[in-house]
Amino acid sequence: MKTEMINNIERLKSEILRRRIAKEEELVGCCEQDIDAIEKQYGKLPLAYKQIMRLWGGGVEKGLSVYEDNFRLTRAVSLTRWMEEFIFLRDEDNRAVTSELKNVFFISGRYAEYGGGAQFIKTGENSVDAVVYCIDMALCDDIDEWISSIEVAFDSIWAWIEIVLDEKEEQLLRSGKLIQKVEGENNKSFWSNLFDKQ
Repeated sequence: MKTEMINNIERLKSEILRRRIAKEEELVGCCEQDIDAIEKQYGKLPLAYKQIMRLWGGGVEKGLSVYEDNFRLTRAVSLTRWMEEFIFLRDEDNRAVTSELKNVFFISGRYAEYGGGAQFIKTGENSVDAVVYCIDMALCDDIDEWISSIEVAFDSIWAWIEIVLDEKEEQLLRSGKLIQKVEGENNKSFWSNLFDKQ
């Protein structure tokens, strides 16, 4: 059950712990040098995004697909590089496609039920928060159609991270890794506890 909307880093941390998505010692943030290197290459990142990455953007959980843990900073950098190459290869006429995708950083690629497509933020604006845009990766044959598919996915980075939490919680429930508080059996997953009772 959700409580109030996430709108700051303390609230995010509280929600992660309350929903048992991760324990406090499992919250691995990325280092300042990584953020600095990204900003040097792609432009200034919004403060909200940097705060999230400092809290929970480091490392990659083992055994998960690229879609299942792709909000992490290393995956975001890989996606941004891939998208840059993809755009360059598709733009045969060397048109100003980059004007639509100039000063952007791709922060995740999501399944359709979580916003779909490749999601990105604009960089270089030295802002506190930012709109999260989405581009439809299925339209990869026609560059004009692809660029025209850009739309607002979330009006705030905080709204985006709420969906990331929902997705993460669902993945952990599906895999049986989400630890649920069941009376008298605090350290067992919901699913293992359910099977034991059958």
